[in-house]
Amino acid sequence: ERWNRKGTKDPIKPSTMKSYKSGISKLIKELKVEENNYDFCFDCESTINHINNSSRSDNSKKTIYSYLEIFMRGLSPDWQGLDQLKKYNEEKKKIQNTIDSTAQKNKEEYGMALTDNQKKNIIDKKDIEIYMKTLTNKIKDINKKDNYNEEDLKQYTIFVLLNTWLRLPIRNELWNMYFIRDNKYTLDSDIQPEKDKNYFIMTKSSGYIVRNVYKTADSKKNGGTKIYELESDLLSIYKKYFKFAGINISPKYKKLQSVFPYFQDYENGNMEISRMISNEFKKETGKNIASTLLIKIIYQLTEEGKKSLEYLKWLSLSRGTSIDVLSQNYL
Repeated sequence: ERWNRKGTKDPIKPSTMKSYKSGISKLIKELKVEENNYDFCFDCESTINHINNSSRSDNSKKTIYSYLEIFMRGLSPDWQGLDQLKKYNEEKKKIQNTIDSTAQKNKEEYGMALTDNQKKNIIDKKDIEIYMKTLTNKIKDINKKDNYNEEDLKQYTIFVLLNTWLRLPIRNELWNMYFIRDNKYTLDSDIQPEKDKNYFIMTKSSGYIVRNVYKTADSKKNGGTKIYELESDLLSIYKKYFKFAGINISPKYKKLQSVFPYFQDYENGNMEISRMISNEFKKETGKNIASTLLIKIIYQLTEEGKKSLEYLKWLSLSRGTSIDVLSQNYL
């Protein structure tokens, strides 16, 4: 079970448990435990020692502890009183303090809040431009094909996501975005799509990304539906991608379609986006760049004239977080 924002309990869904089990799958292999034996979660001293002494980055250790906390809530109906959960939370806070201290030190030195691992993998504008040029040429070749394979779909998905992030530096929530054709749609439409999904809405001349499901969507201050109208060049990229991926954009076609079918077999596309982007940059640049570091780099590539309060407000809206948090963790 878990607490919702109303202060009542919601059950943790089997799909959620499956996702978080996937998140700790590497830890399970390292501990060499039998399948479906989760006693190690409750043997917290041994598990904490293993995690803290592993070669994981501080961010990865913090993430593992977060996964364990949520996973254990699904394992035990009496999770609220578990000492193990408190200990995992304490370790997570210690690591967060270390991350914050390191980020502040690196911010003073490099002008950007970075972990030591991110500092090793930082790249500059030239590296991004070279990579995007290489990727653009790959897509041109893919567009010439009569048939595509899984790798082609993966490369095209990365191309579209990166071009979106360069203009709209959001998190990984676009993996579950659905296509809608609605020629009558406007930002002020009285009729809006259901709130349980994210959407790409296309009209005759415009395209809109409508986000309802993201990390801080329930926040009274920073949540709610967020709508972004695409620039013409980004809309053109999406239109070519829709043709390639077989997305039917006819107004007569009413069936809901996934914008990124590459992720349709994944329980948690958020994790897969990070893995996919990180692996791709590792292959092309030799650097381990996940989506969070990429967003930090994108902000630093922004022209000085855009680094104004208005730009910060827009970036804050995109990330669904306050300017204070944004300044502390991203800039």
